[in-house]
Amino acid sequence: MAMLVLPSSIREISMKYHWQNWTVAIIGLYVFVSPWVIPYFSPASSIGEMAQWSHYLIGAALMIISLVVLASGKVWEEYALGILGLLLLASPWLLGFSQIAPFVWNAVIVGLLIVALTAGAVLYVRYHREYGA
Repeated sequence: MAMLVLPSSIREISMKYHWQNWTVAIIGLYVFVSPWVIPYFSPASSIGEMAQWSHYLIGAALMIISLVVLASGKVWEEYALGILGLLLLASPWLLGFSQIAPFVWNAVIVGLLIVALTAGAVLYVRYHREYGA
């Protein structure tokens, strides 16, 4: 007997946006190490302990959730990654290190990149679920 395979199955759709999740996992690793990397290239910049811990926690969460998305492919996990990207984007002003330009630019650029990648993945899945493309 032949097995019926639907071309727009959830597993097949999720396989097509795995590159975004691998990219977010690598970005998460960068966010985790950035409190050590940025002062190396810009010695005059250093951030407080709270800002360092926020980068450690957000970076670790990005890596872990990205790997969970790769394993399960649930869309809500993509939303969680997007929220972490927005949190990273707003962190210079929320945590009070907006006067340290290298860390502000780092948080803004990386946060926007995470939001763009996760939004692309969510839109891709939604489009293929609705239109079966």
